[in-house]
Amino acid sequence: MDFNDDLNNDFIFRKIQSKFALPGEISLYNHFNTYNDKHVKRLILSYLCIVLISLIMGLNMYSIGVDVVRDEIKQSNLFMLNEAKDTIDHELKTIQSLSYQIARNPKLNQLIKIKKPTGKFYLDAKDIIYQLSSYTTNLNFIDNYYVYLKNSDYIITCDTLYSTPLFYKQVLEYHPDQYADWCELLENHSFQGDFLSFDEFTSEGSKMITYVQSIPLSYNEDFAGAICIEFNKMNLINTFSNIDLREGGFIYIENKYEEPIVAIVENPDLLHTNLKSYLTSDINYYSRDINNEKMIITSVTSDLNDWNYYIALPSKVALTKLDYYQKLYIMIMGAFIFMGIVVATLLTYKNSKPLLMIAKQLKDFIRDDENNISKDQDKPDALDLIGSSVEQLISQNTNLQKNLKKQKPFLYAAYLDKLLKGLIYNRTELDAIANYLKVNSFDEKFLVLYVQIYKEDTIFDIDQEGIRQMAMYKAIVKNLFHCYFGEKILIHESDHQALGIIISSNEEIKIFIEETEQKIEAINYELMQEYSFKIIVGGGDIYYDLMNTWQSYEQASEAINYNIVKDHVLIWYSTIPKNSDTYYYPLDLEQHFINFVRLGDRKQVRAILQRIYDENFLQRSLSLSMTKYFISDLKSSMVKMASMIPNAVELIDFTKIDKNNSIKENFEIVEDLCMKLCDLVHSRTKNQRNQLISTIQTYINDNYMDSNLGLNKIANKFNISEGYFSQLFKEETGVNFVDYLEKIRINQSLELLKDETLSINSISGMVGYNSAQSFRRAFKRVCGTSPTGVRNNYRAGIK
Repeated sequence: MDFNDDLNNDFIFRKIQSKFALPGEISLYNHFNTYNDKHVKRLILSYLCIVLISLIMGLNMYSIGVDVVRDEIKQSNLFMLNEAKDTIDHELKTIQSLSYQIARNPKLNQLIKIKKPTGKFYLDAKDIIYQLSSYTTNLNFIDNYYVYLKNSDYIITCDTLYSTPLFYKQVLEYHPDQYADWCELLENHSFQGDFLSFDEFTSEGSKMITYVQSIPLSYNEDFAGAICIEFNKMNLINTFSNIDLREGGFIYIENKYEEPIVAIVENPDLLHTNLKSYLTSDINYYSRDINNEKMIITSVTSDLNDWNYYIALPSKVALTKLDYYQKLYIMIMGAFIFMGIVVATLLTYKNSKPLLMIAKQLKDFIRDDENNISKDQDKPDALDLIGSSVEQLISQNTNLQKNLKKQKPFLYAAYLDKLLKGLIYNRTELDAIANYLKVNSFDEKFLVLYVQIYKEDTIFDIDQEGIRQMAMYKAIVKNLFHCYFGEKILIHESDHQALGIIISSNEEIKIFIEETEQKIEAINYELMQEYSFKIIVGGGDIYYDLMNTWQSYEQASEAINYNIVKDHVLIWYSTIPKNSDTYYYPLDLEQHFINFVRLGDRKQVRAILQRIYDENFLQRSLSLSMTKYFISDLKSSMVKMASMIPNAVELIDFTKIDKNNSIKENFEIVEDLCMKLCDLVHSRTKNQRNQLISTIQTYINDNYMDSNLGLNKIANKFNISEGYFSQLFKEETGVNFVDYLEKIRINQSLELLKDETLSINSISGMVGYNSAQSFRRAFKRVCGTSPTGVRNNYRAGIK
């Protein structure tokens, strides 16, 4: 029975074929009939086995899952409670740190000892107020704080100085008849970081929790006051905002004396219940019946201040969650079995079709490429055919990787060639190439040697045998240079018979040169003794910048050309006599000169001009006619570079360069014109930078109300890095970006404060601040007063 008979008898496969077969595609039947269908059978069996194994594993995991969900309830509650506890501990620890910071203030410790205020007292108080205002710049948890001075009977806040009775009455607004009790509490009790609610001083209970620290901190001195830091109980409640208590649960917090701090209860029936009687901190997970409702209670204790935290949830909530998981698990398993069978069938068809098509294409390609395949030959299995093709692909990829590895020396040689020919014109490219070549481009001296291989009475032909022999000689020379100079050299094959070698050193110039000469003599001696050939070496000048090694390379090449009789192993460029019949201004040097002017590199331009001057007028004695020719060429170069810089021809007067001027005058004119051209290049670059900053400033002015506006957003908007933007903005505007944005926002808020219908909170959001508190601090930092104070001035007609 063939596959076609099975297909006609199987309803599922007929449905799949009728639904998924597209016009023009080869049908499922043709796929299975054209190729060996063992692959298709293996596919569907493997998919069904995966479904069966998954089902067995699912049943085993079901019982484990139930236990996991039960434990998850406990762990979830503990996690939520610990997370809230850690958040609160962090804020309370910050408050404790703030109190110690204030208590250690030297001026404050002097101020608390003063009993009768004087002018100096008020001046010191002013300084302390200014210092206190900077302590809480990023402390959003704190609502207010003040320092009680017992001896002088004053209160210091971050805003001003109050007399104690006035502060008690107008700021704290506690019961007037309990003022003495409040003072007595702060004066005569030792508070070492205690949290008090001051409920007894208000009729409805205080909404604030006050952290109290007696001062001074020294134990051998009487208490002269107290630091009081207030935060709203709502801050504690908001910490638990992610916990749903609508089903009848509650949250309870008590201090180390088991006194209640705050209770969060949604169920009215629990408001009048003594919740503390049901709570214990000895067990962190247990159940209790509260008002005929079984509750699961979780508790944790803070290591910071021994506060106890409790969360209670009705057990029916947890059981509902467990029932939900059970029902969901059964539904998923049923859906999984059904979908597994359907998907196994679909995937068998879908996954076999591309493979069979690929196998067909490969077979057709082989048939077209090889005409020796007979029609009666056995048809290959799809996977076997694809496997052989993949194996061939891997082999080709391996060969490609080997070829790429072989290309690495060519890339190395190309970088060296670019360096020695002076084709690098910026530091970024130089650093990248130096890093690839593993050269430290800073704090070193560099010189270049031009090494020519020489064998008496021998001419090296450029044929296969000559190239092979020269390659052997070069390898010997390279090895000896590495042996004598170490790894701090770079070797470049300059031509068929010569090498360019960059040597670096941190030694003094005299020692550097002497060591180089000694090592070259030793290398040449070893070559003569061991291999019967020698080297002729030309040495350039020493340069302190890797970018200038091209000049040393040119000098080394010229030096070796002077060594006509080959009687010296090493000849330095600085020692060869200069021909006074010709001037020194090679085409390569002219091109570098022009390129550096176009880049605006003043340092390199001055260095090249100095070299040209030294070569022609200090080391040569040019005739008058030759000097005029040289000045004419130099002027021609200036015209060339000016034509390459926009607007330079109109702005630069080249007629000043005249052959009738003195040499010094002409060089000063050339240098001055070059500097002007460099300035013009920099000016165009600066204009582009100014235009960018101007565009960014316009963007800031239009989007200052966006609270997310910052370095990152602007950098992404204009496709520049944050560091570059920050530095560029400061250079162009003279102010930091953050200060600039803050000033824009505060200036706009000054206009909005004139509108009495707008609240301070709404204005803070309109000018881009996330909270009114951060807005007030920024406003006071910029304007020296509060937004309310400015609004009051507007009302009074004061500008």
